[in-house]
Amino acid sequence: MKLNKCLFLALFTSNAAFADYGISLIKFTCIPELGFFEIDFDTVDGAAATAGVKSDAKSQQEWRKLWEAKGLYFPQKLTYECEFQQNIYTVTTSQPEPHSGRCGAQPPVSLTLQENGTEIFENISFGPNCSGEPTTISINVSNPPVGWGSRDISALIESQPDRKLIYLPLGGDMTKVNINQNEITNYFSKFSQ
Repeated sequence: MKLNKCLFLALFTSNAAFADYGISLIKFTCIPELGFFEIDFDTVDGAAATAGVKSDAKSQQEWRKLWEAKGLYFPQKLTYECEFQQNIYTVTTSQPEPHSGRCGAQPPVSLTLQENGTEIFENISFGPNCSGEPTTISINVSNPPVGWGSRDISALIESQPDRKLIYLPLGGDMTKVNINQNEITNYFSKFSQ
């Protein structure tokens, strides 16, 4: 009985973390010939993804290159371009380093999307976050070659706490650009009333 109590106390008073943690990844699908560009958020299980990876800088860099070779990028300080015939789409992301505390294991990702230097989305929350604010999980740009259709940009946004997924088409004329996180949050607030 004494051993069971010691084991119980050791399990619940140790510094070991029992919570799962995820590694944030951004997936890009860029097909200029078809006028298609998609940006998706993905999470992989941190423990499984890093099993057997050494902690030295060279091993870490080789590990990252394996993911990037498959089109999955780490969002900490990322710039990615998808160039169409008439437009260049530039994505920049940032993510704080993991830390202890609330939301620290997988800090939120901030994303900006530009078309020919004009911001369409500016520092929006991309991927899951524990703040409860709406977050974008996918962005799709359709800009087919001449005669194949019209230009369209849309986003799939998840709203908490009821986990609504809402498709937000921005349209072809892009009269509204430079959408920021406050505008997304305000847009979703009308659905939660």
